Amino acid sequence: RLTDEEHTLLRDLAALAEHELARRHDAVTDPLTGFSNEVGLKMLGAQTLRVCNRIGKQVSLLCFDLAAVDADANQLFGVPDDAAVEAFTDILRDTFDDSDVIGRLGHEQFAVLTYQAHDTEFGSPVARLRRAVEEYNAEHTPGGPLLAYDVGSAIGDPSYQIDFDRLFSAATHAMRPQIVCSNTT
Repeated sequence: RLTDEEHTLLRDLAALAEHELARRHDAVTDPLTGFSNEVGLKMLGAQTLRVCNRIGKQVSLLCFDLAAVDADANQLFGVPDDAAVEAFTDILRDTFDDSDVIGRLGHEQFAVLTYQAHDTEFGSPVARLRRAVEEYNAEHTPGGPLLAYDVGSAIGDPSYQIDFDRLFSAATHAMRPQIVCSNTT
């Protein structure tokens, strides 16, 4: 049986442990999107690649640069606002599987480490993302900014024991713009 003082000490210890866990979670999580931040993505990506290398499974890393486009002038606004980031976040979350590792690297930069985007299947999640962005743009208020993005990809082949940094570098160097459908509503 514990004394009142021992109960108090245990509650204090539990609060400290809870605070430390929250601090560690916050250190690897982007507050706006809930995705891993750059530190968290690199940790999860490295761990995922080690497992995939060990079991011989191929993965792909997709890197995205988000932009906002003026629907009337069809020109880039520049850095997208938080609403555009949140919309793109929702699209990424709906497009990719729970088993995929999604991260936000900067205000407008995202990356996805996925098992479903390689070889003949490569177009599948990228095509779903493109359709979802086109649907978002078609439904968006006329005259407002539309979503646009560049995408780069790289395949992690387990026979080469590739590491996350090399895969990330290859994906960012492969960036190419995606066509944005005009908002006609």
